[in-house]
Amino acid sequence: MSIKSFLLALALVVVLASSALAGGKATVHFFALPDSVPAVELVKLNGFLNQTAGGFTAMRSQGGSMISGVSESKEGNMSYLVAADRNLSKEIMAYAKEKLGLPTLFILVWKADRPGQ
Repeated sequence: MSIKSFLLALALVVVLASSALAGGKATVHFFALPDSVPAVELVKLNGFLNQTAGGFTAMRSQGGSMISGVSESKEGNMSYLVAADRNLSKEIMAYAKEKLGLPTLFILVWKADRPGQ
């Protein structure tokens, strides 16, 4: 995912998750799921994120890593941006482990301001 795509997606999170951003402060979560997660499970995850955080932005992405010591690149991953009024990383990680069968999840969390609020 390019920086331009990431920034656009982040802007969409701020716009779409207005209910989660009351008070002008938010906790933003970014995580990526492998392409092996079935579409039906993504639909269920989307429902969980709507109910838990008030919304999300998802996009297909390409990622790379050196986890195995060899440069790897994967296409077709699904990346999510989620804004909420608190840190939901434990809940998101637990969902990924329990419902999606993922042993681990790449997730980044940071505090953000919502300008104009």
